[in-house]
Amino acid sequence: MPSIDALQEFNVLTSNYSVEYGTRAGPTVLLISKSGTNRFHGTLFDFLRNTVLNSSSYFSPINPEYIRNQFGGSIGGPIRKDKTFFFFDYQGTTNIQGIPSLTQVPTADERAGIFTESFPGAPEVPIYDPNTTRTDPTTGFTVRDQFQGNTIPSGRINPIATKMLSYFPLPNVAGVLSANYVDVPKENYTDNEFDIRIDNIFSATDRAFARFSRDQATVYLPSGLPDFGSQPGGYASNQTLADRGRNLAISETHIFSSNKVNQITVGYNRIFDHIKSFGDGTNWNDQLGIPNANLGSYFSSGFLNTQFNEGYWGLGDRGFSPIQDGTNVYQYSDDYEWVHGPHSFSIGIGTRFMQLNELGDAFPMGEMSFDNLFTAGFASGSFNSSSGNPIASFLLGIPAGGEHDDEFSGSVSGRRWKEFRPYFQDNWKVRPNMTVQLGLGYNYTTPTVEAQNRQSNFDFSTGQLLIAGKNSSTAAGIRPYYLDFEPRIGLSFSPFSTKNAIRAGYAVLHDAGWNLGAEGLDLNPPFYSTFAFQTDDITPVTTLSQGFPFPTPPDINNLSGNIYSQNTNFRPGVVQQYNLNVQRELPTGIVLTVGYAGSRGSHLQTAGFNLDTAPPNLQIDPSNLRPYPQFYYIFAFLDRGLSRYDSLQVKAEKSYKKGLYFLLTYTYSKGFDNGLYDDLGSLVGIPYYPLNPAPNAYPNNPNGYTDKGLNVTDQTHNFSASELYKLPFGRGAQFGSTANRPVQEVIGNWQLNLISHIASGFPLGLSTGINNSGTAIGNRPNQVCSGKLSHPNVNEFFDTSCFVDPAPGVLGDASRTPLYGPDFVNFDASLFKTFDLPKSTQLVFRAEVFNVFNHPQFAFPGTTTDSPGFGQITQIVNNPRLIQLALKLLF
Repeated sequence: MPSIDALQEFNVLTSNYSVEYGTRAGPTVLLISKSGTNRFHGTLFDFLRNTVLNSSSYFSPINPEYIRNQFGGSIGGPIRKDKTFFFFDYQGTTNIQGIPSLTQVPTADERAGIFTESFPGAPEVPIYDPNTTRTDPTTGFTVRDQFQGNTIPSGRINPIATKMLSYFPLPNVAGVLSANYVDVPKENYTDNEFDIRIDNIFSATDRAFARFSRDQATVYLPSGLPDFGSQPGGYASNQTLADRGRNLAISETHIFSSNKVNQITVGYNRIFDHIKSFGDGTNWNDQLGIPNANLGSYFSSGFLNTQFNEGYWGLGDRGFSPIQDGTNVYQYSDDYEWVHGPHSFSIGIGTRFMQLNELGDAFPMGEMSFDNLFTAGFASGSFNSSSGNPIASFLLGIPAGGEHDDEFSGSVSGRRWKEFRPYFQDNWKVRPNMTVQLGLGYNYTTPTVEAQNRQSNFDFSTGQLLIAGKNSSTAAGIRPYYLDFEPRIGLSFSPFSTKNAIRAGYAVLHDAGWNLGAEGLDLNPPFYSTFAFQTDDITPVTTLSQGFPFPTPPDINNLSGNIYSQNTNFRPGVVQQYNLNVQRELPTGIVLTVGYAGSRGSHLQTAGFNLDTAPPNLQIDPSNLRPYPQFYYIFAFLDRGLSRYDSLQVKAEKSYKKGLYFLLTYTYSKGFDNGLYDDLGSLVGIPYYPLNPAPNAYPNNPNGYTDKGLNVTDQTHNFSASELYKLPFGRGAQFGSTANRPVQEVIGNWQLNLISHIASGFPLGLSTGINNSGTAIGNRPNQVCSGKLSHPNVNEFFDTSCFVDPAPGVLGDASRTPLYGPDFVNFDASLFKTFDLPKSTQLVFRAEVFNVFNHPQFAFPGTTTDSPGFGQITQIVNNPRLIQLALKLLF
């Protein structure tokens, strides 16, 4: 986003907009950059936030450091009077912010193998010796012996595990386990950006402009633990992200006549991203002694990604690090406008040629996960999930699962695809008080190919590996789709009076998905392979000391491990949008709008579902019950997503008059989907796809139109209010209208601004800490009561006793989204003072207060059963009260 000083206009189109816009479903943002004029004009500004002005965070015992400085300016003017103009702006940002973090780390006793208590005064959780696993000849059940004294003998402790545990800090909070370590690490952010625009008027009928924008941003994101510590999930270690953006646009406008105008625009956009974790380049696995984790290249030179269940935080470098993503977009558009009588025609075409050059594998340094079940006991032959401990399993060096990813045909892939979109629209003024919009667009997006044909696709329906350019098309079997027509219909009607307005619209849009359906196909054999394993928590596949096998190029006739699959008849997503609103200007000058807006989505892209899962059973995803026993994980990229959104929207707006403006909005809405897992955090809860959750029926379900639940953005109630009031003091105002210059500088030109936002919480999805369903898709708990509390708090946000683990071999019956998270309440305020200086120059002082009442906006509570933090809130998602001071010079 460019500096606000670089923008002439800013518009957000949400519905019923022209067919030339909206090549993707959802809101469209229009930015028009500023140009120079025959007079020099510009700005200088500096915005400052500082720790001493801020309040402390809800969960932090101290006021975390927060220093932010945003500075810059702009200048524009003539190069040749009436002919050529320039405009330049620059904005720099530096930000240092303490991030309060509450984490769960192993205690000193646990690191020594002593599990007599989780923390002082807590009852012990029994741990069992996996080497004693056997069948009881009397009962026929599987049993294990508990470690004597609930302590692992020192001779059984893996020395690699001992060394790795030393990278965890010791707990610094007594009496708890779920949040026994508190720290306030610092996030560091720097950004420098500028824009330059040149405009030239060739003649009365021809003008053109060229604009170049550059952005350089770097941020260090702490995990919450020092050094090699990382958050659960495998993708949030201590890491540095760098973003390099470039944008070039050239546009020419030709006026054929008073009613015919044509605009041609060409553009180029480049974004180059880097991600580097704390251990990249260290080859720390070699120093630890984990065989074949590091393979001699910088790409694989990090620290083993290590994950634990039951709430413990992890160790090692994040997945997909180091990574480089270079995206290039070449764009051309031509729009012809012709006004003919009551008709206003718009005819044009837009084209985009897109490239994504990517260096990045999931876990080139290796990943291992440790659960409690390798040290758990048994009850009637099934695992007793309330026993065992993942740190105990780790001390024995026995992972429950893991993977190692390797490239064999070059580590940088080059994806390529194109988009063509012609359109036509007629804005027809049927009557003086009625206008009808009729438009039609056509969107064709080519299937993605790899620059050197280094991609393949596992066709799940046939079991065939489709290799680009060999036994399939260069798109690895993905067939093009040619029927993406996009009609637009709009109506604007002012019955009875110009103070009334009725607006309605319907549109069909297409969305090819966040990665256009090709994520992962370049990570398939024979160009790439993954050694992946998942144990039954009885027989180890490997250990920390054994590490990983040495990678060898995969044999396409004998495949195993992980593989990626996309349905060959993949279609871009279809989104239908419609709206109807009624507007009335009231006698007080307030415009009241009441309306309905809705959408329906189909064929939306989903990503990452595992098609190769066993149905529920009493084992742990046994290979003989999977559709393809030779594979562990079949990552699916499909067009199976469904969505629905309906909303009642009310808006009251008073135009600026007598120093007062306000805008009030309220939305009542519901949004549903069928589990849109897209690898971007959009999924709520555990979907059961590809299994059918009907009782006693778990066949593969290729259509997968199940798991309806609330979507990630669902907010039932959403209210916001904005008010602007110019205080009635000073020259020409109600009070002090004849003030002299010194008095005017003190009492005049003050403006008060208020922003309020109150909204209900987002939906929660719950999962079991131990997936004992026998599937590879995760599990939900059984719900035995509503779970809602009349007075929730951070220690018990919902009634955890309402959600219990299902019996082994069964999928839980809770819905995908059974509860809502915390509500959102926030108030911001600002006070502006303008000083009039000579030669039409102004100096503006701003004092801005964010989160005026220091109201904490709580994060989600723990949503995993069997975790010490289940139902507890330990973080906030907003800043505490911040005060920002600013000076801005306009000349």
